[in-house]
Amino acid sequence: GIAAALELQRKNVVVVVLEARDVAGGRVRSASLASTKVDMGAHWLHGTEGNPLWDMAQDLQLVQQPLVKPDLVSVSRLPGYGDDGLGDHFYTDGMPHDLLHHVYDAEAQAFEFFDGVLEECDAVARKGCQQEEESLGEYMCKRQKQFLEQRPDCVLMQRIFAWRERMEQLTVGCGSLKEVSVSAWGCYEELDGDDVPLIEFHAIVRHLL
Repeated sequence: GIAAALELQRKNVVVVVLEARDVAGGRVRSASLASTKVDMGAHWLHGTEGNPLWDMAQDLQLVQQPLVKPDLVSVSRLPGYGDDGLGDHFYTDGMPHDLLHHVYDAEAQAFEFFDGVLEECDAVARKGCQQEEESLGEYMCKRQKQFLEQRPDCVLMQRIFAWRERMEQLTVGCGSLKEVSVSAWGCYEELDGDDVPLIEFHAIVRHLL
């Protein structure tokens, strides 16, 4: 909402932003737990090179120190993670997803297909050749249906797709990929540099306001 209002103001449109809650920031929200700040929404800053938010986060002392890049070695030491660093994952119906060797190939193929569809959406949006507006979720569902028709392990693939979609929702910050249009997806530009966890992301929103 704030970004949309800023863009409209640049085009000399008078805008009033109505907040649903008494705190601005949408899904960016921080809370206090004892003496610690906990982020309830956005937590990571993606891309540090050429990102003005990275400079702001450093000025506001929001960067966790020392900065440690997550990897399989460090992650495997966290509670709930196995020796292989892959962790415990569950489907929406509660069935455990153990990432056993017999599903490695299926999972790799599902992830490769899913990421390939995201690249398709990016290309479609950049060409501007859509005849009508379509959501990312609708496009993904259509392509997945075509893919699953050729798979004997359809049920397993559906579960993996559901899991991968949940991961993408967390990354994008939406409740469903149907909330994101294909054209909007094409506007996303990934910055170079590190992905950094911040201590209190909402402090950036307060600073901007």
